[in-house]
Amino acid sequence: MRSRIHLPLALSLASIPGALSHYFFPYFIDNTNVTDYYEYVREDTQGYMPWKGNYDSDDLRCNTDSFQYANQTDVYKVKAGDTIGFGTDFGAQIEHPGPMQVYLSKAPGDVHDYDGSGDWFKIWELGPTSFSSDGIEWGVTGRSNFTFPLPKETPPGHYLVRIEHIALHGAGDFGGAEFYFNCAQIEVESDSTAIPEPVVKIPGVYDGYEPGILFYMYRPYWHNYSMPGPLVWPQSIGNSIYAEGVTGTPTGTWSAPAVTPLLTSAGVMSQ
Repeated sequence: MRSRIHLPLALSLASIPGALSHYFFPYFIDNTNVTDYYEYVREDTQGYMPWKGNYDSDDLRCNTDSFQYANQTDVYKVKAGDTIGFGTDFGAQIEHPGPMQVYLSKAPGDVHDYDGSGDWFKIWELGPTSFSSDGIEWGVTGRSNFTFPLPKETPPGHYLVRIEHIALHGAGDFGGAEFYFNCAQIEVESDSTAIPEPVVKIPGVYDGYEPGILFYMYRPYWHNYSMPGPLVWPQSIGNSIYAEGVTGTPTGTWSAPAVTPLLTSAGVMSQ
């Protein structure tokens, strides 16, 4: 039986220092359908605590010990081009600053048997919305549900879909960035024969020294931010930014609209 955190336990967690500022993503969303707690998302033993520092561990794929929950996690059928997403635990609003990213990895067969050791590619990202002398504003702030398009070019098959938020409030020192992430199990219906690229391995995608991970955010003169990891696929989508008048060629770097508008707006996010 799938273990669940019930409301009394949730309230007790809220009394623990730091619990309210931590979160995870146990709800999978398909269009307007919010599924049950850990119904389609692999559970893990990390709980509400962040992942920090160990960039060489297999647990960086879907969180600590998540593979042991694969067989008790259902598989959600979606169509390429659908809007999918994740919701935080009990509607927790994200207040930690930092980027959000979503990766897919195709299983060679049944996703219940897949540990995530294959190739991963990025399909969506959300970085800063503005830069000023007061600091950086982030697109995740104050939100609890995050939805985005599953590319219509996605080939058919079973997949892990991985949401990842990187909190940067302590990232000025190596190992200080906090990772919050989970994986859902989906089956994609599609006629596409496209080959996603670029692809990465997890672990291997980060070493912790990337400028978007080892990042001291408390400076008034930041005017851009480098998203960690590969470019979004397909590149015609571009990198997502929620700001007016942002157009151009995807580069992997986020810039304030008033400074260097480089990126094409894409994706849908709901609250």
